[in-house]
Amino acid sequence: QPAYAGALQARFKYGHFRAQVVGLIRNLEYILQNVPSLDPFVALPEAGTNATPEYFVAGTFDYYFEKAHLMPFITGGVQFPATYETTSPKSVQVVRDATRRDRLPIGYDAVPVYQLRVGVQWDLSDFFALLGNFQYVRDENLTRLMIDSSGERQTNYEFEDPNAFGFTILARARF
Repeated sequence: QPAYAGALQARFKYGHFRAQVVGLIRNLEYILQNVPSLDPFVALPEAGTNATPEYFVAGTFDYYFEKAHLMPFITGGVQFPATYETTSPKSVQVVRDATRRDRLPIGYDAVPVYQLRVGVQWDLSDFFALLGNFQYVRDENLTRLMIDSSGERQTNYEFEDPNAFGFTILARARF
């Protein structure tokens, strides 16, 4: 089966202001090309299944304040994850990469994943900078197996908390 992926990037700069937009697409065959298939001995069967590709688009805006040597930025993105759906019985899996998958509870379809990142770069010299950012991700496709009161795993899935927060502090040197 053919596998495909593609990406486009557009940049704009005016003075110290920069803007960038990035988009990509990867079909399920491309994501799973180096791993065993979802169905044993078959790449992706056509009867009774439906596969959707992953779409992703993000935009970044930043401005460099020359006297302060600071560049604050904001990035926002939305991802429509790749899915694999069986029709009998109906089951939807969100395929994130070759090894990470989330099976959604029966009756639910995949929803977009949203991300927002804000940060700043502080140039301490021509070759050394400190970077810091804060990130928020809302992913309502995260699931886990249910566990009953005795500690046994069930065959049903439940949703996890869709909100994730993170931060990064990074020192960078250019030689």
